[in-house]
Amino acid sequence: MITKQQFLDSCLQEIKIIKHLHEKITPEMLNYRPTEKQRSTLELLQYLSHFAKLEAGAIYSGKAIENFHEAMKEAYQMPAEEFTRRLDEQTEDLKNIFGKITDAELAEEVDLFGRGRSQPRSLWFLNMILKSFTAYKTQLFLYLKSCGVSGIGTSNLWRGEDTIKT
Repeated sequence: MITKQQFLDSCLQEIKIIKHLHEKITPEMLNYRPTEKQRSTLELLQYLSHFAKLEAGAIYSGKAIENFHEAMKEAYQMPAEEFTRRLDEQTEDLKNIFGKITDAELAEEVDLFGRGRSQPRSLWFLNMILKSFTAYKTQLFLYLKSCGVSGIGTSNLWRGEDTIKT
């Protein structure tokens, strides 16, 4: 079992890595999309800049967002230049939630989507927040590789550090 602080620290590490990868993006990469129906790099950044705040709030309240696409409307309008600021704001939102949620609330079973599948809030946080950060940072890394950024490797993806000499 990990503590609330350890969980939050894991999320913050993922955000640090995402910000590190974001530094590698050039303006011409923003419209890159691997296939027609996949998100562009900009759309991926827009999603990353808001999803955790919305989902963490829903988990904390115990009620899913009724219309996630509508709730993400602001995110989908975000220009690339605002990414870091929005990610920092989302970081503060996560810190705020984890500063006030109790261990009892984390252990409380909630049926977030009203489908008869209750689980502890702590598991919702793990599955919807931390796993998503990990998956989407990997997607961002792969987008960078596909755009020809050759000077990145495992250390960039897992530690947010440059070690490959270019």
